[in-house]
Amino acid sequence: MAQRQTIPVLPLRGTVIFPGLTAPIAAGRPGTLRAIESALKGDRLVFAVAQRDNTDEPAPEILYSMGVIARIGQIQRGLGGVQLLLQGEQRATALQYSMTDGFLSAVIVPAEEMNPVDENDAAFRGADLPYTAPAVPIRSVEAPGPNGPVPIRIYGPGILRLDGDLASRLDDGPGVTGRDDPRRVRRE
Repeated sequence: MAQRQTIPVLPLRGTVIFPGLTAPIAAGRPGTLRAIESALKGDRLVFAVAQRDNTDEPAPEILYSMGVIARIGQIQRGLGGVQLLLQGEQRATALQYSMTDGFLSAVIVPAEEMNPVDENDAAFRGADLPYTAPAVPIRSVEAPGPNGPVPIRIYGPGILRLDGDLASRLDDGPGVTGRDDPRRVRRE
């Protein structure tokens, strides 16, 4: 089982921090400022967790149990509070919230990351795979051409097949991008 630790709580109103995300946060509530000062005296870690309700004085009952262990990066002090950069590190679950020295702290345990059951499943690989156009057009349209309508067959996102004069003008047109890429435009 993962190691339990007690760290200051940074309640978030209308914001969620994810692991790997860096986000600017404004803090001005007295309890939140005390929690930040406590974290700065130690390892700069806070438990960033969203509030269920938008209240000025967060209580343990209105905080979610799932949050993120975040590291305080840069900090800029101002008249009404502080601006800081939070760097999300790891998801965690709060086992218990308590009031300590005027701020909330939480006993947390890091959450174990869940790996996919089958990493070869298309749902997990979709973003990594190149798009392959279907052999049959998904739509055919006609565009006006200088000598009448020009058929255009659409095979997928950005993949066209052009016929006639439009295809020949594509070679001469200024500012045409991707015309040398055979995957993008096929002339027939």
